[in-house]
Amino acid sequence: MADRPRFGPACMHACMPCRNASRLQSLKKPVSDIPKYLHDEGLDAFEYQAARWGPKPQMKRETAEKLGRNVVHHDVWLTLHGSYFVNLCTEGEVLEASKRRLLACVTAADWMGAHAVVFHPGYYGKRPPKRGIRDLCQCNERGGGIYAVQQHNKSTSCT
Repeated sequence: MADRPRFGPACMHACMPCRNASRLQSLKKPVSDIPKYLHDEGLDAFEYQAARWGPKPQMKRETAEKLGRNVVHHDVWLTLHGSYFVNLCTEGEVLEASKRRLLACVTAADWMGAHAVVFHPGYYGKRPPKRGIRDLCQCNERGGGIYAVQQHNKSTSCT
């Protein structure tokens, strides 16, 4: 938990094109420069968006580590938003692909020293909501999903 209330944006890599580009995204600077910019603007939190990631981290380890050093140096609280393409309320290959995507996000979050990984665990589709929740709990009991992430990296909280 943060040491005090903190405020800052959630955004993707500063160089990525965006139809409605924010001021931060229009800087055209490396993601590792974002903490300094936020600090200079009086902000002290940043959520890195890995929302469209696949089964491998889509960031080089050295870039993530540099971002991590810079958030510490500029006192910016860092979190990561995991892939939207996760559904732990299912079985088979969709579940396995979801776990790979989630683990990719947790791996990068560890590299950058993020304090938390936020993700949406799944959707119940045409099933009743209670069934979707039950399926999610069963997935976790079978060693999938959140349990797998916790075993992958004990230092990252994914609850």
